[in-house]
Amino acid sequence: MARDCNKRQDEAVDEWERHLHWSATGHRWWAKTDEAFISVSEQTYEQHLSAYLESRGIEWKTWSEIMEPAEEAWRLQCEAVQAFQADLEQWLNSDDPGVHVIPRSER
Repeated sequence: MARDCNKRQDEAVDEWERHLHWSATGHRWWAKTDEAFISVSEQTYEQHLSAYLESRGIEWKTWSEIMEPAEEAWRLQCEAVQAFQADLEQWLNSDDPGVHVIPRSER
C-alpha cells in the first residue's frame, strides 16, 4: 500500500517537473525531463511567452491589469443594484401583474 502511494507521489512530481516553474532563488524558469534539465532566464521566458500569446491573439497583461477593470465594473454594478433595491417607489407605483402591494393594515 505504501509503495503504491510513493509511486503515485513520484509520478506526480515527475509530471510537475515536466512543466516550466519559476525559481525565485535562481531567478530562472526550470523544468526536467528524462534526458535534460532546462533552465530559462526570466527575460528569455518573457520574450517567448509574449510572442506565444501574441501568435494566439492574446495581449499579455498582469493580473491587476485584467482584474482592476472587472472589479470596478463589479463595484459599479453592486452600487446600481443597491440603488435599485432601495427605490421602493417603483414597486409601490407599479402596474406590473408580478408586483403585489399589500397595505400594512391587511397583514
